[in-house]
Amino acid sequence: MSAEQGTGQVRVRVGLASTPDTLGNLAHCRAALEGLGRDLGFDLRAGERIVANRDDAEAVAREFADWGADLVLLLCNSFTPEAGVVLPLAALPAHLGLWALPEPARAGPLQLTALVDLNLFASMLARD
Repeated sequence: MSAEQGTGQVRVRVGLASTPDTLGNLAHCRAALEGLGRDLGFDLRAGERIVANRDDAEAVAREFADWGADLVLLLCNSFTPEAGVVLPLAALPAHLGLWALPEPARAGPLQLTALVDLNLFASMLARD
C-alpha cells in the first residue's frame, strides 16, 4: 500500500496480468478497473508483458514486486499450456486473484477455455 501525499490516505496497489487475449478482454477489464480505481481509491498497473510462458510470468512478477503490488489479478483469457506461469505470481507477497470471463458464446465450441485455465492454475497453487 502506498500513502497518498498530503492526505494520509493509504491506496491499495492492484496489478493486472493477463494470459494471451484474442478478443480484447484485457483492454475492457483494464478500463473497468481503472474506473473502479478512481471511484474506490486504488491504483492499477497492467503488466507490460502478456503472461504466455514462465519467462513472461517472472518478468511481470518482478515488475509488480518492484512496484509494491498488494493484489495481483491474473486474467485467464485462454488456455495456457504452461500451467507453471502462475507460480511466479503466487510467490509474490501480494494476494493473488484468478479471474476468468465467461465464454462469449453459449453454444458451439469453446472459444476461450478461460475456466479451464483458471482451474489449471488453481490446481497448481493447491499442489505448491
